[in-house]
Amino acid sequence: MQQRFLFVLFLLIIIVLGAYWLKCRMSIDFSEKYSVSKYIPFKYLTGNDVIAYPEPGVLLSDSFNSRRLFRNWSNLWMREKGSVTRHYEPGGSNNTRCLVVTSTSEKSWSIPHNKFVEVKKGDTFSYEVSVRLQGGNIAAYAGVAAFDENKHAVSWDYNLQKADATGRWVRIEQQFRIADVVPYIQFRIVGTGAGEYRFDDVRFEKLSGMQ
Repeated sequence: MQQRFLFVLFLLIIIVLGAYWLKCRMSIDFSEKYSVSKYIPFKYLTGNDVIAYPEPGVLLSDSFNSRRLFRNWSNLWMREKGSVTRHYEPGGSNNTRCLVVTSTSEKSWSIPHNKFVEVKKGDTFSYEVSVRLQGGNIAAYAGVAAFDENKHAVSWDYNLQKADATGRWVRIEQQFRIADVVPYIQFRIVGTGAGEYRFDDVRFEKLSGMQ
């Protein structure tokens, strides 16, 4: 009887840890206030969220056409809770599937890439994304935030480019150089204002290393 109990308990622990690992890979967040990620053994299952000083090449490429079990993106953050939703549907820049974000608030929201990128002063990067906006006083941004060694933000708008509402697809494109001593950057898309945001063909790339 005791062996059966221990076996069931062991199996239950394995199922819980496996479910938590899968939740982390799929960027699912069940609670905005509480997290067990800082406790043992859960903190060892969250996965590596850093791309350690990468060689030049593509760091993120997403056209949203395929359904991914493991996502490229972290959870949607919004300043006004419950005011922003995201989903995927046809109607992209090439009549394919795209990311659609809908906001009923004039306040901001953001969706970051699920990886921090280790950088050094002098590194060069580029990013590009197709955007279509519909709404009144609405704007979208794409770019990177900068973080310290503890992954605390030191600049949310380290390099950001803006797209205004035109009702048609426009392309944000930018190249930039790391001019400061910051350990990490993270690509993200941001929006402000009530309306519909569509994103397609996202690409974030390291062009060259430190000179």
